[in-house]
Amino acid sequence: MGVALRDLSGWTFVARVLSGPGWREPRVLWPRLRGPLASNAVILGALCVAGHGELYLLLWLLPLATWYQLVTRLRSIAEHAVVSDDVDPLRNTRTTAAGALARALLAPYWVNFHLEHHLLIFVPCWKLPQAHALLLAKGYGPRMEMASGYGAVLSCATGAGARAPI
Repeated sequence: MGVALRDLSGWTFVARVLSGPGWREPRVLWPRLRGPLASNAVILGALCVAGHGELYLLLWLLPLATWYQLVTRLRSIAEHAVVSDDVDPLRNTRTTAAGALARALLAPYWVNFHLEHHLLIFVPCWKLPQAHALLLAKGYGPRMEMASGYGAVLSCATGAGARAPI
């Protein structure tokens, strides 16, 4: 719970920004940041011209510093934590079932099909559900690391529950 509060309060974001390698090596920092800074300046400028500059802070920077940090942590746990085999490509990452709410808040662009993404890196994101169905149809289901939902994975990762198969 403490880590989630740290993410939602913005402390994780501040720590990541301040501990980045660019602060110690300024000539490395500028090439990495000039594109994002330019595009963000355009977005901020357009919103200011439209008379809604506050939306930049409210709809971009605030979620980036808070909600996004927590979502990234949760997805990382769901995708890579407590997997059963680091060597077997069907067991070293996980696919997590996601309903409409989880897809909207945690797993857009079918990122919940993470095992399929690792196995078939050139498959576009919108075809990952088809890749998943194909793997199941070919009989790989019993060997695949899968979870019934994000809650089940978190329960397993925190030790509150047993392994969370689909």
